[in-house]
Amino acid sequence: MNSRDKQGKFTEGNSVSKGRPKGAKNKSSERIRRFFSDFIEENMQELNEAFAELKPRDKFSVLLEMAKYVTPTLKAQGDLIDELSDDMFDEVVDKIKQDFGLN
Repeated sequence: MNSRDKQGKFTEGNSVSKGRPKGAKNKSSERIRRFFSDFIEENMQELNEAFAELKPRDKFSVLLEMAKYVTPTLKAQGDLIDELSDDMFDEVVDKIKQDFGLN
């Protein structure tokens, strides 16, 4: 019995390979996530100090970059920060500072 289709993919109901169970996590990805999580946790003070030394525009860029990994993306917007005028950028920074109790 051939359990593959013409493109070489397993056919539905094959008995050769069931693949990873639904909801199971890739072990390599999980190790990488754990590494980065541990790295950030172990170096939090140094990361905070380095972040504090950045210019406001660079801080905002870092926050936007980090947000990609923790918030869902509706659609690609390009480099939003580069499209802002200086006045608009200052308004956004002031709003973020206000919302998060910074400075």
